[in-house]
Amino acid sequence: MKMEDHQNKKFQVPKIDFKAKDYFELINWQLVGRFEPSLLMNVPFKDMLAMVKVRKTEEWLKYPCHTQAVERCFRIVSEASESVYGDEKRHCFILNRK
Repeated sequence: MKMEDHQNKKFQVPKIDFKAKDYFELINWQLVGRFEPSLLMNVPFKDMLAMVKVRKTEEWLKYPCHTQAVERCFRIVSEASESVYGDEKRHCFILNRK
C-alpha cells in the first residue's frame, strides 16, 4: 500500500469462512489488509509521520483511545462506586443502569 492510500482510512470487517477447520483459517489473510489499532483510526497519516519524526509522545495524548461505549462504562462504574458498597450491590447497580 502506498502512503496516499492511508489518507482516508476505513475499517472493513473481514469475511469469515464458517467452513474453516482451524482458528487461523477463519479469515483469508491474503485478501485482508493489516489492521491498525483503533487509537490510530482517526489520526491523519501526515500527523502520524510528523509525530514519529519528532518523537513527541505527548502529542498522542490529544487523540482519544476509547470508544463512547467504553467511556460510558467508566462513568457507570464510577457512579456505582460512589453510590453503593460491596461487589454484589455495585454489580446490581451497573446492571440496572443499562
